Amino acid sequence: MQKYVENPGKSPMYVGNTMIPPGEGKLVEVPHEAPPQEEEEPPGPNLVELTAALLDKSLAQIVPDLPCLTNEALDLAESREGEGKNRKTLIAAIQAERIARADAKLQADQDDVAARALLDARDELLAARLALEALAADAPDLAAAEARVEEAQAKVDALTPEE
Repeated sequence: MQKYVENPGKSPMYVGNTMIPPGEGKLVEVPHEAPPQEEEEPPGPNLVELTAALLDKSLAQIVPDLPCLTNEALDLAESREGEGKNRKTLIAAIQAERIARADAKLQADQDDVAARALLDARDELLAARLALEALAADAPDLAAAEARVEEAQAKVDALTPEE
């Protein structure tokens, strides 16, 4: 954007790469002015401050909040508690929360593996049934194909969870 700039001083003035002699003015290219930046809000409390505030509470107020904490916050809370008040019950509750999280993750992983195994078994059953249907009634491999279907069905039945 072009703008007329006048130099009222007694020495040369530079606007961008243009020199304006004293007492003169020139039309110069100036960049668009950026809108004024709004002041940012100060950041909230950090993890250390939040953990310190939590540990200042009573044990009855802390324990219900443990499931809401991140793993980092649990680590920090346990180390701070060990250095400070050293409440054994709180430390045991933090460790129990860690164990509960690990158990939930392990259970979810096992459920995923079981679901994948069931899908694979169902695919195997479908393939065995299709192979059986493709055989003629007097085919020599008919008994073996029926056995594969029965085996695949047994596998699916074993892997299907009871409701």
